[in-house]
Amino acid sequence: MSREQCRERAAREVLHVGGKHRPPSLAHHAGDAATRVGHGKPYHPAGREQLPETPERTAGRDQVLEHVTHHDRVERGGRELRREQVRGQDLEPELVAGVAGAELAGLDTDRSPTPLARLGEQEADPAAEVEDRPAVAHVRLYALERAPRRRALPSLLVDVVLRLRLGVRGGEHGLVRHRVELHVAAARAAGDVGQGAAEAVGRWDQAVRADLAGDAQVRAEAEPAACGADALRGHRAILPHAAGRDGERHGLWCRLRCEPRHSLSLKMASAFTNEPILELRRAAVRAQLADALASVDRELPLAVPVWIGDDARAGEDLVSTDPGDPEHVVATAACAGETEAGAAVRVAAEAFPAWSATPPGERATVLTGAAAWMRERRLELAALEVRECAKPWTEADADVCEAIDFLEYYARGAVALGAGRALLQAPGERNEMHYAPRGVAAVISPWNFPLAIPCGMTAAALATGNTVVLKPAEQSPGCGLRIVEALRAAGAPPSAISLLPGEGAAGAALVKDPGVHIIAFTGSLPVGLEIVRAAADTPPGQGHLKRVVAELGGKNCIIVDADADLDEAVPAIVSSAFHYAGQKCSAASRVLVHEAIVDSLTDRVAGAVRTLVVGQACELGTDVPPVIERAAQERVNRYAAVAAREGVIVVGGGPVPERGWFCPPTVAAELPAGSPVLEEEIFGPLLAIERVRDVEHACEIVDGQPFALTGGLFARNPATIKYVRARSPVGNLYVNRGITGAMVARQPFGGNRLSGNGTKAGGPDYLLHFVEPRVVTENTMRHGLVV
Repeated sequence: MSREQCRERAAREVLHVGGKHRPPSLAHHAGDAATRVGHGKPYHPAGREQLPETPERTAGRDQVLEHVTHHDRVERGGRELRREQVRGQDLEPELVAGVAGAELAGLDTDRSPTPLARLGEQEADPAAEVEDRPAVAHVRLYALERAPRRRALPSLLVDVVLRLRLGVRGGEHGLVRHRVELHVAAARAAGDVGQGAAEAVGRWDQAVRADLAGDAQVRAEAEPAACGADALRGHRAILPHAAGRDGERHGLWCRLRCEPRHSLSLKMASAFTNEPILELRRAAVRAQLADALASVDRELPLAVPVWIGDDARAGEDLVSTDPGDPEHVVATAACAGETEAGAAVRVAAEAFPAWSATPPGERATVLTGAAAWMRERRLELAALEVRECAKPWTEADADVCEAIDFLEYYARGAVALGAGRALLQAPGERNEMHYAPRGVAAVISPWNFPLAIPCGMTAAALATGNTVVLKPAEQSPGCGLRIVEALRAAGAPPSAISLLPGEGAAGAALVKDPGVHIIAFTGSLPVGLEIVRAAADTPPGQGHLKRVVAELGGKNCIIVDADADLDEAVPAIVSSAFHYAGQKCSAASRVLVHEAIVDSLTDRVAGAVRTLVVGQACELGTDVPPVIERAAQERVNRYAAVAAREGVIVVGGGPVPERGWFCPPTVAAELPAGSPVLEEEIFGPLLAIERVRDVEHACEIVDGQPFALTGGLFARNPATIKYVRARSPVGNLYVNRGITGAMVARQPFGGNRLSGNGTKAGGPDYLLHFVEPRVVTENTMRHGLVV
C-alpha cells in the first residue's frame, strides 16, 4: 500500500472526518454506556445483576465522560491539524493527529527528559523519562485515577508507553489506542473488567501495530492474544457498534479479557530482540572474563544432586572433568537410575494440574525471570561452560545468550499461543480453538550446547504448561543444575521442574515411562532412533501416544560454485568446520567444489587451517579446543586414519597440547565415493573436500544423503542460488556465509530426513510440539433463560 493510500485509509477509517461512510460515533456509544452506568441502578452488560454504586465506578464514569469530550474534539479537529507544529516538532499529518489526541486528553507529550507527572492527584513518576530522539514522539499514558490514594482503576492502562514514529502511521495508532481507552474505561465503570485489562490492552496494542504495518501473519498471531476464548460476553451491550463495519476492523477491544490475570511487564510486551554478545576486543571485558573464571574455579567441584521436587539426593557417582585437563574435576553428581526416574515422573504428573492451570502470563514471567537470573550471572555461566565442556569464550558466551533468547522468545510465544487461534465464525455459532498442554515432558539434552539446548527444550515445555524432568548429558551435569536453579529462582514450582543427572539408563527409563507425554531429545542418530522405537510402544495403562521431538545431527555440505568469492568462502568454511573442534551438529564436514576452482580453494583452505590455534578453551586466542572426552578423541583419530588410507591428507597431524583430549584439525581430499569419512557423522575437526562437475552434480550428492540438517552455498549468480534453494532438502540453507550460529527468531533451527522429526527450535511453530489443539463449537441460538 502506498503512502498516499495509507493516509487516505487513516482519514477514512480512523479520523472519521465527514463522508457518508462515517461509522457510528464512538463517542455516542461510549457516552451512552456511561449514561447507563450513571442512572440510578448501575447497568451490567450481561443483564443478570444490579451492581451497587461504588467510588470506583463513579470515578470510571467521570473518566469515560471526560474522554468522550476529548475524543469528539479530536474527530472534529482532525483535518485542521495537518502539518502543524507539535511541541516544536514538525511531524507528518497522521502523527500530528495522534499526538494532538493525547494532548486533548490531557496527556503530556513533552520530549524533554523531565519526568512526567501522573494526571489527577498523583506524584511524579521518577522512572518516566522520555528519550530525546529525532522524529520520534514518546507519549506516556496514565490511568486517570481520580479517587484519592489511587483507589480507583488500580490497573487500567498504567505506565504504557506509546511510541509514535514518523512515517509509520503513528497518528492512526494513537487515535485507535485512544479509543481503546474509552472502551476499557466504560467496561471498567460497568464493573466488567478486572485486573487483566492492562495486559489485554498491551496485547491488543501488538495486534494494532501489526495491522497498521500490514503484517497479516503477525496480526493473525497477535490478535487472538487480545481476544481469547475467555473474552467478555457482555461488551456488545456496552459497545453495540463493535459488530458493525468499524468493529470488523478494530473490534478487538470489545473482547478484552475480564478475569484477573498476572499483568505482563512492559518488557514482556516489547518485541523480542536477541541478547547481544560480548565484545571480547575490549580489555575491560576480557578482564571480567578472567575474574569470572577465577570465581568459578573457587567453587569447583560443583555438587549436583538428583533433585526431584523438594527432595535432593547428593552423590559422587558421576564425575565431570575439564576436557583440557582431565585431572581437574568440575562437578560431581548423583547418578539417577530407573527408580528415581519413575519418582520424578510421578512428582511431575502430580504438579501438572496446578502448573497447567497457571495463566500463560504468569508462566511467561517465570521464563523471563530465569532469563534475568542468567543475565546477571552471564560471565560465570560462560566460565562454567569453558571448564565443563571446553567451549572457547566466544562460543560459551554465545551459548549463554542463546539460552536467554530461548527463555524470552518462548515466553512471548506462549502468551500468544495460550489465547488460541481465530476461526471462521458463522451466524448462530461460536467456534474457538485453544491449545492445551500435554503432560509430563522428558528433556534429554546434549553436552555441546550445555545451556542453550536443554534450556530451550525445557523452556518450551514449561511455557506451554507442561511439567518437566530434565536429564542433562553426563558430561555436563553442572550446566544442567544451573538451568534448574534459574527456573526455580524465578518462581517455577519445584515439582514442575526436576533434575535427573545420570547416564543412559536414566534417559531410557524416562522414555519408557507410561507417565511421560513428550520426549524432547537432541543427540546422536542411533540413540534418537532407539528413542523413537521405544516411544512408539503403548504399554497397559498408557492412554496416550508419546510425542517425540528429536534433533539428530547431520553430515553438512557446503557447495562452492566456480564464480564464488573465495575471500568470503574460505574463512566461512574454516570457521564452520573447525571452531569448537567441529563439535556442532551444524558444522561443515564436506565441501563440494566446482572442478574449475577446486585446486585453488583447497590450497587456500589448507593455508587457513595451518594458522588455526589449537589450545585450551580458556585462552582467548584458541580456535580449536579439545574434544569432549577420550572416546571422542579416539573416534576422530580413527576417521583421520581412514582418510589417510583412502585419500590424501592435505593438512593434519600438527602439534597439539599434551594434556587434554586434543585432535589436530585435518583436511582430506580425493576420497572415494562411499568412504565412511564422506558418509558418517564424525563430530570432530575433520573436513573433506570433493571435486564436482557443476552445481547440479553437487546437489545430487547432497540429495543422496540421509541427513538434511544444514547446508551452504557460495555463488554469485542469482540463478544458481535460486536453483540450489529449490533443490536442497536441508532444514537450514546458508548462502554466502558460514553454516553455523543460527540465532533464535532469526534462523529457526532444525533438520529434515534423519536429521530430525520436529519443527524448528527458536521459531514460531516450535511450541506446537508441546500442546494439543482443542476446538469448541457452541450453538448461540438459545431459547429461554435458566431460572
